[in-house]
Amino acid sequence: MTEEAGATIAGTNEAGKAMTKLKDLKARFMEDPEFRKEYARADEEYALVEAECRHAAPLRRSDRHKADGGS
Repeated sequence: MTEEAGATIAGTNEAGKAMTKLKDLKARFMEDPEFRKEYARADEEYALVEAECRHAAPLRRSDRHKADGGS
């Protein structure tokens, strides 16, 4: 990684200190029962949104095919 004005070396912040890895931060947050509860609730909600998107994608492709003159 090249250093430009304001750029940092991977794994360090602007002060040159090591940054927390996302997996470590998540593990620390998951120790809090309230956080775990909200994380589980959000996970369920996003799973529903993802399922809706997966269901709608083939329908959108089908609509485009019909618009292009396909049968």
